[in-house]
Amino acid sequence: DEVTANLRPVVRHDVEWVTPTGDQEFLDVNLMPLDLGGLAGVLVSFARVTDELAASKSELESAYEELQSTVEELETTNEELQSANEELETMNEELQSTNGELQAINSELQQRGAEVDRPNSFVESVLGSLDAGVIALDTDLRIVVWNDRSADLWGLRDSEVLGQPLLAQDIGLPVAEIAPGIRACLAGDPGQADRVVTAMTRRGRTIRMRVTCTPVRGSRGIEGVVVLAEDITGGDGHEPAASSESQAAPTS
Repeated sequence: DEVTANLRPVVRHDVEWVTPTGDQEFLDVNLMPLDLGGLAGVLVSFARVTDELAASKSELESAYEELQSTVEELETTNEELQSANEELETMNEELQSTNGELQAINSELQQRGAEVDRPNSFVESVLGSLDAGVIALDTDLRIVVWNDRSADLWGLRDSEVLGQPLLAQDIGLPVAEIAPGIRACLAGDPGQADRVVTAMTRRGRTIRMRVTCTPVRGSRGIEGVVVLAEDITGGDGHEPAASSESQAAPTS
């Protein structure tokens, strides 16, 4: 308590101590404040009153000097940290300014994106209004466009097939039969691009389809294929409801 109150070392001499073996010894007790820019604690050391006491005190003084040196180093480190903090504040201001610029760029990009989305929405509306399945493939024959009529015919939504290889899809369209025409389109040979196949809808109805493959040409040449699958079995080409289909089924 005295060290804490006065922040000065305190020494108690000849403090009696009875060892675990019952021997009586006398100790000098040194209590020293640990100053780390404020009281950090109290260093308590015990020394037997012997000829080695002087050496122990000398070691203690050396330790105290080392602690003081450490305090000075910590103060220097603190100054460096304050300097680094000022630099970070400057960087933060620069980042805030950059963030403002990025927000302005983002707003501009969103505006341009909205302008791009308008023709995309128009194209989607056109694809959705076609009375034929439209499937666009990239050069790896992965599906990049799957219109509503394709989903209606084969029961798979675009979210289920986009990015997937068309030839790996287990649908009613005989992909093995149209694969040569698709590959021919990619090779720039439209000779096999048009054929009639027998397909099956998602409700098990057999239909005849004309499948036409058209290459997609870009600045780097052929960049994909559009597959148009049109129902030519007659009627309006739309799937009937399950109940009406069962009523129209022939009886033997």
